[in-house]
Amino acid sequence: MKKNIVNYYYRHQENIKNFFWRALQIGGKQGSLLVLTLFSSKILSVENFGNFSYYFSIILLCSMVSDFGISTAMGKFFAEYRYKERSKLNSIFISSVYILIGFFLTIGLCVYFLNTLYFKSKLILILIPLVFLIPFSSILDGIFRGLEQFKQLSRIVIFSSLFSFPLILCLIYFFRSEGLAYGYGFFYSCLSLFSLIYYIRGSGESGKFKPKWDTSKKLIIYSFYLGLASVSYFLFSRFSIIYLGYLGELKLVGFLEIIWRFESLFLLPFFILGHILAPKMTFLWCSGEKSKLHLKFKRNWKYSVISSLITSTLFFFFSYFLLNVLFKEFMVENSLQMIFLISIIFIIKAYAVLIDFCFIIPTGYGNLMAPIYTSVAFANIFLMYILNSFWGSTGVIFSILISHVAMVIVLHTKFYSIISR
Repeated sequence: MKKNIVNYYYRHQENIKNFFWRALQIGGKQGSLLVLTLFSSKILSVENFGNFSYYFSIILLCSMVSDFGISTAMGKFFAEYRYKERSKLNSIFISSVYILIGFFLTIGLCVYFLNTLYFKSKLILILIPLVFLIPFSSILDGIFRGLEQFKQLSRIVIFSSLFSFPLILCLIYFFRSEGLAYGYGFFYSCLSLFSLIYYIRGSGESGKFKPKWDTSKKLIIYSFYLGLASVSYFLFSRFSIIYLGYLGELKLVGFLEIIWRFESLFLLPFFILGHILAPKMTFLWCSGEKSKLHLKFKRNWKYSVISSLITSTLFFFFSYFLLNVLFKEFMVENSLQMIFLISIIFIIKAYAVLIDFCFIIPTGYGNLMAPIYTSVAFANIFLMYILNSFWGSTGVIFSILISHVAMVIVLHTKFYSIISR
């Protein structure tokens, strides 16, 4: 038994080490954001916390539009070009920055004028810089993923969290909602700055920081498909917060925000495994080893289904227990039923996250996601409106469940038929 464990470790030594460092990095980041959410939910009133979650979800949607798939594409391009043409890496990076700045200026101005005309909220104005900072930090995250520098990335995130958190907690305590908004801005500023410094220091052999049209064109085209998919995914996973906030259900918005922070914590192993295996799948695809990729897909498919079922059960009991013990003020009338439905959605999400990030995106088939996600997203908005009129908030969660099932069946069946040829 001991010998088998030792042999397994040496066969998968690199993946295990990468998993550990990636877990430390994502766990540090998501853990920090979870602490912010839980701390602020105790400091702020239920209505103020729900109100902040509503505005923050709008800014998250805008940051996804500003990113528009660039950060995810960077992981794929850096994994590919590090083997083929390393001298083009800095060119790809600076191209992504120029594209992001263009998106940010356009979307930032739109949000500013929309706030002036409709929302009239100071919180929106404070949160606008996140439309640039969140995708910029994600671009740098994608670069380190593509280069498989998980250890360095984890150090950056941990240092950023330790450096920024004492001030952020003080801001929340003394300035409430506005302090939380400033705190998010400070955290992502630190994360972006430290990541950028570390990347520039180690980019000596990666060419000049000068955009080239051929690589920029490829990045824009592939990012477009991924961006459309990301924004569409938001519309059938997190749009419910905006919809319920619009209806004035601020307590329910707070309840869902806490639940989805717990969910993001339990999804971490699936994200991490997908991220550390992605560069290797890119290498297999670029090397023409399609049969080996097909075999790995079938193996991971089985493991992901089994592990998502187990993790979903843990998520259900953990969420229900913590909400009952620590966050009773956010419990709604049908809390148990809603947590159960979200746990079922979790099974589909966990499975989809691993397959999407490990196989579909790294092999260059992210373009499959855009039309499928977009169709499902608009169907979800319509379905959410219909089911809410019949079953209230439970109907909103049902619409998310139906959308996820439809998305996984169509997308993964299509991808499997391609790699099976």
